[in-house]
Amino acid sequence: MIRHNLDVMYIEKFFFENLFNKVLNIDKKTNDNPQERLNMVNSCDRPQLAKDASGKYPKAVYTIDKKANTILFNWVKGLKFPDGYVSNLGRCPDTTVRRLFGMKSHDFYMFMQ
Repeated sequence: MIRHNLDVMYIEKFFFENLFNKVLNIDKKTNDNPQERLNMVNSCDRPQLAKDASGKYPKAVYTIDKKANTILFNWVKGLKFPDGYVSNLGRCPDTTVRRLFGMKSHDFYMFMQ
């Protein structure tokens, strides 16, 4: 019999990564695509996510704009923690590509709290 070792920290890390990528609307890291939008309109009764008259999809209400994104990354860059509490989160955000790099599962856990 094979044991399934599910580590809660890694599950939290993957959940947070998916949520964070969706909120920041990071290219190729989110599953918010035209097919998903069409499914949401049809099955979830969300007409506000359908194509508009020009044929473009409106921005989803759960995403943040570039200005708020820059504010968030600058805030993360300026965070300070005691030694040994969490790794240096100031080195993780990259504002040019709008992503977090090098975060470990414990860092994601602390960021979620």
